[in-house]
Amino acid sequence: MALNSFGLIIYFFWYFAVGLELTEHLPKRVELPRTLFIVNAFVLIISMLIIVAVFNGQFSSNGLLGGLWIAYIIYAMFQFMFYPSKALRTLEQGTEATFGEYLKYVILMIFWPIGIWWIQPKLNRIINPFTDEV
Repeated sequence: MALNSFGLIIYFFWYFAVGLELTEHLPKRVELPRTLFIVNAFVLIISMLIIVAVFNGQFSSNGLLGGLWIAYIIYAMFQFMFYPSKALRTLEQGTEATFGEYLKYVILMIFWPIGIWWIQPKLNRIINPFTDEV
């Protein structure tokens, strides 16, 4: 259980770190509000850890309150993947990206093990642009 929790934290931390780091590199004229992203990140991580630790990874919603909580977790998960995708595409084009422009990155982030092969090199070039000049 501890190994599952640790893996879950690392998985979600990657999205969180990417989202926060990319907003630091955005052009001055573009602002993506990150408060909701940060709140959703913490709610999502805490909720997933509770589900793994308390319910042994098998949570079933009984009643309206459980259903609303699951609906919010699903929303938070999508927003958790959409925010870094939008920030990455915005950085690439220099203006705020529309949904159609960053949908490719959302799909790559949903299929994380495969998508990271395309996304991580782009992130490396943005965060440290001088590594390829040697």
